[in-house]
Amino acid sequence: FQAEDGIRDDLVTGVQTCALPIYEFLSNLEYPLYFLDYETFQLPVPIFNISRPYQQIPFQFSLHIQYKPNSELKHFEFLHQNNSDPREDFIQNLIKTCDNKGSIIVYHQSFEETRNKELARDFPQYSNQILSLNSRLVDLEIPFKNKYIYSPKQQSSSSIKKVLPAFTDLNYQDLEIKSGGDAMNIYANFIKGETLLEGNLIKDLLEYCKRDTYAMVMLLNQLLELNE
Repeated sequence: FQAEDGIRDDLVTGVQTCALPIYEFLSNLEYPLYFLDYETFQLPVPIFNISRPYQQIPFQFSLHIQYKPNSELKHFEFLHQNNSDPREDFIQNLIKTCDNKGSIIVYHQSFEETRNKELARDFPQYSNQILSLNSRLVDLEIPFKNKYIYSPKQQSSSSIKKVLPAFTDLNYQDLEIKSGGDAMNIYANFIKGETLLEGNLIKDLLEYCKRDTYAMVMLLNQLLELNE
């Protein structure tokens, strides 16, 4: 059923869509598109210079890039594998791979945005480059949080863990690491010297973070298909 105001209800799936706000959201995207996700850890007692108790320290990111509509995806990933402060290595790789133009798509923007502000504060030599990334951020959670598109399978949640299986055949259940909290704890134990970061553990961390950015690719594709 298509209403005059652009609100559509699928009577079979229960999915509701609002055409105009979806169109407006998509019209603000600028190619190339960078689908970006961070993983962080925190400790009650800081062990690095220029850090605070319980500060969220980025140690990993995944980045899928689509240079133009319908083009092949490119994937880049970073995981700091030394038992040392990961932040400067993280910053340098992030700046290099995000280039200087195009929309940077994240899910729940305040997380990456705040981490970038903290990195710019603590490493002022990179401040301009890091903060310029914030000016390019686009929050993919908005269409799902504001119910521009909504499925009963979301169970009233806009968490990507609920939204992804509501609109695609993907979820996180096939992964060894199934949540950001698990990744955080694993890396914190590594930094504290309680475990080694090697073999399958590295693979599992990379696969988890990669799933987050590929999830964003798939969810954006759902919006693009509705907009055709």
